[in-house]
Amino acid sequence: MQAFCDFLAPYALTAFMHTCADYGALLVSFIVYLAIILVIGLFAHHQRSPTKAGAQASDFILGGRSTHWFLTALSAHAADMSDWLFMGFPAAVYLAGGFSLWIPIGLLIGMFLTWHFVAARLRIESERHHGVTLASFLSNRFNDRSGMLSLVAAVISLFFFVIYLSVGLKGMGFVLKSAFHLNYHVGIALSMAVVIIYTFVGGFTSVALIDLFQGIFLLAMVMVVPAYAYFTVGGLTPIMAAAAQRHVSLSLIADFDWRSLASIVLDPLAWGLGYFGMPHILTKFMGTKNANELYKGKYVGLIWQLLAMASAAAVGIVGLAYFVQGVPDKPEFIFIAMAQGLFNPWIAGWVLCAILAATISTVDTQMLVVAGIVTHDLYRKIFRPHAAERELKRIYRAGLILAAIGGFIIAWDEQSTIMALVRYAWAGLGASFGPLVLLALYTKNINAYGAIAGMLAGCLTAVSWDLIAPFVTTVSVYAMVPAYAANILSAILVSRLTSK
Repeated sequence: MQAFCDFLAPYALTAFMHTCADYGALLVSFIVYLAIILVIGLFAHHQRSPTKAGAQASDFILGGRSTHWFLTALSAHAADMSDWLFMGFPAAVYLAGGFSLWIPIGLLIGMFLTWHFVAARLRIESERHHGVTLASFLSNRFNDRSGMLSLVAAVISLFFFVIYLSVGLKGMGFVLKSAFHLNYHVGIALSMAVVIIYTFVGGFTSVALIDLFQGIFLLAMVMVVPAYAYFTVGGLTPIMAAAAQRHVSLSLIADFDWRSLASIVLDPLAWGLGYFGMPHILTKFMGTKNANELYKGKYVGLIWQLLAMASAAAVGIVGLAYFVQGVPDKPEFIFIAMAQGLFNPWIAGWVLCAILAATISTVDTQMLVVAGIVTHDLYRKIFRPHAAERELKRIYRAGLILAAIGGFIIAWDEQSTIMALVRYAWAGLGASFGPLVLLALYTKNINAYGAIAGMLAGCLTAVSWDLIAPFVTTVSVYAMVPAYAANILSAILVSRLTSK
């Protein structure tokens, strides 16, 4: 036995040294990446610091409405994707095949319509009605003097955004756990600390510049991995064979019947409706400098989104052949496992940083929105209407910390899936605010009572739909659809009943 151990010792030492070198390469990549985004945040802080004399607390939220259209485009789309792009969506394609591709198709259609019908008009109307947050815009637009609309909007936003924040923290925790075998809970705590630091310092402008960098970076990484993996597995033939072996259909429509078509329209395609009511995306439009130039951002942003989602889908499809025995640990790790298998640790470290880029670009924006809600829609609107700017800045920073803590608590459960949490929060936010944004921009007959009723109806329907659906329909219907209908009908009906 001793002789056998002596024989293995040099090889064990060599393996240990290789392992340390691999971890070292990954660690250096992560440290350099995090240093880059912190430097960008500090640069934005010095260029336009919300803490300087004369600055308004609202500068944290909208950056003084001074963002260039190109920055708005990439920042809005980067803030949208999150780790869902690298983890939740590729896993869905890997497991369900072509049917999952209807989700990005619906999202592309929804984002196009948002750019075309909402972006510029919201920028103009939000300034005209002195709306710094989405809730304050709706409150002022519907002439709510009671503060009830702001309160309801704030409570709904905080509830769903804390869930959304937990998704981002989960993604970062998974990356650090997979790369360094770091404890999951330690990983989400470290990730939360990094985001708080630069968001705390720079506000909207800092986040927008970081999102610009991360949008370009993550797009490059998500395109490289499936392209390289495609040639590694040998092309299309092995992929088709693996799909057949796993009984995964790559067809967009498996059965051409009314039930399948109805399920496509009412479930994956319906995800696109969410964009009309996403505060963390709509505030990007509200903060742009020139509404007349936003049409340029539409094409840049949509091209970015098309390339990003097509590449993420390719990860799931190519993964069928790349992981013949199944993805290690869980399907949500498919991009991580593929990057680590394809590249040496130095390159893999930078590829995995793309997941951090996607996640951070969403988490930071969501934290800004939550802090804005706490400051303007709750504290200033409800409790301290005449609060000084210095006081509001303190509340704003407290809101950032509270938002991060709330997300951390929900993210603590390692077993909850990213896709399920995103689906739930996306439906809740989209159905609560999307219809009201459209009604605020395109109608004049909705009052504050109708807006409040619409929000509550949309929110409650979205929350309870999965419990109600089995008793109502046998077709797959995303909660967004009935919740949208409930919001619009309630807003119109109550407005007519309460109008003078």
